[in-house]
Amino acid sequence: MTHGERTPDDGPQSGAQVVLDPAQRARILSTARLKLVLTAFIVFVLLGASALSFVLVSRIFDQLTPATARDLQWKAQRGAVELARSTESGVHLRDRDQIRAAVREILEDDDVEAERVTDGAGDVLFEHARGELGVDLFRGPAGEVSDRGGAYVTWVDVVADGERVGKVGVAISQSRLRAGEELR
Repeated sequence: MTHGERTPDDGPQSGAQVVLDPAQRARILSTARLKLVLTAFIVFVLLGASALSFVLVSRIFDQLTPATARDLQWKAQRGAVELARSTESGVHLRDRDQIRAAVREILEDDDVEAERVTDGAGDVLFEHARGELGVDLFRGPAGEVSDRGGAYVTWVDVVADGERVGKVGVAISQSRLRAGEELR
């Protein structure tokens, strides 16, 4: 007997190689079955990766949307306060040029949809709106940010020498929130 030949007495411990019957080998290595198994595996991997991507993107947007909303609300509140401080002298003197100079930086912000400055009698000293301004900037309590028709709106009093001399209102667009929802 030569090395590597099997005898009927050899058990599973013998170390000899098991040779498959040609019909079994053909069945196992069948091209069609191999293609089917490989295709099923690829589809399974792609479905798993797609599901994982969907879950991750959803979680990212679930985290970003409230943070963006808080940022825009803060911008409305802080913008109104800064606008009141920077226009204080112009409102007190009813100097429209001084008010325009004070709001120049605010006008450059893409999130700012509208701003209005009035004197103590309610006469408009300055107003700017991107497009149609469909909301009343001075509705509701002073300093409270409200969600009105796609914008966060707030207003505050302009105070000079301890006396209320006017009001400023600001509307901050929610377009970033809408864009995030569309992207999602």
